[in-house]
Amino acid sequence: TEIVTTKVDTVTYTQQVRMSKEEWAELKRQRREERRAEMLAYQETTRLEYEKYRTEREAKQALAAEARKSLRDSLYRNVKGWRNSFYVNVSGCRVNHYEGVVDPSIGFEYVGGGRLSNAFFLGFGTGVILNTNQGAYYGDSYMSFYNRDYFLGQSQVSFPLYANMKIYLSRTRVQPYLSLSSGVRFSRKQTFTFAAYDVLGIDSWDDEADEYVNEIYRINFGTTQYFITPGFGVDFRTKSGNAFSLQLSCHLMTMPLMSYDISSVWSSDYENLKVTVSHKLKPGYHVQIGFTF
Repeated sequence: TEIVTTKVDTVTYTQQVRMSKEEWAELKRQRREERRAEMLAYQETTRLEYEKYRTEREAKQALAAEARKSLRDSLYRNVKGWRNSFYVNVSGCRVNHYEGVVDPSIGFEYVGGGRLSNAFFLGFGTGVILNTNQGAYYGDSYMSFYNRDYFLGQSQVSFPLYANMKIYLSRTRVQPYLSLSSGVRFSRKQTFTFAAYDVLGIDSWDDEADEYVNEIYRINFGTTQYFITPGFGVDFRTKSGNAFSLQLSCHLMTMPLMSYDISSVWSSDYENLKVTVSHKLKPGYHVQIGFTF
């Protein structure tokens, strides 16, 4: 049924009119159509709003991607060609279980080279190394009976010459890289002077050794060292292509070590005592900071 309200002058008449089935079905159809139209209008409005949001988002993403690409291209463009790097480093090596770590060396080095690709750098390095261990050896006569090696020291100043390779792991502003350096530290020869009793453990209670107790040995040895330094570092790069860097490395370097034939001491065959110097590869550390332009 449908409520029909009629107003005549000041009097309002309300009456209930019974609708036919056809009229009621038509009314319901109209109402469904209205609701459907409202829903379609809402869906269209929602779709248009989403399309607008997606378009704006894609435009922002495209601009951000273009900005990142432009920055990467700028960073790469600015690092192409010849690059100059200056470094300050501290390094030291472990001689053996008894002596421990050698006093650190301080280096001032230059590396020149260029990138052959976005990720690969190849160059060479040189500089000056100030060594704090000159002409000293470690140990005591008692431990010498174990026939261990004695570290003979390093030249006061050495001059490195080496090849340097870096593999960069990203093209971002902060660029981690893997590094490998290998070369030589050139330095002058040294002379090590020692008394047999002090180093070889020859005691005066051995009558046959009396004449050797205070005998002075002089050994001339080279202090040129070969080294290989694998490491990991980070470049903090500016827009202009310059960069500050920090690198931590494992430093493998040959060290001048003195050894002798212990059997000659135990058998009191001092006349045939052989003292030799050899260069053995020893592990150590290498810490480096620098600036590239």
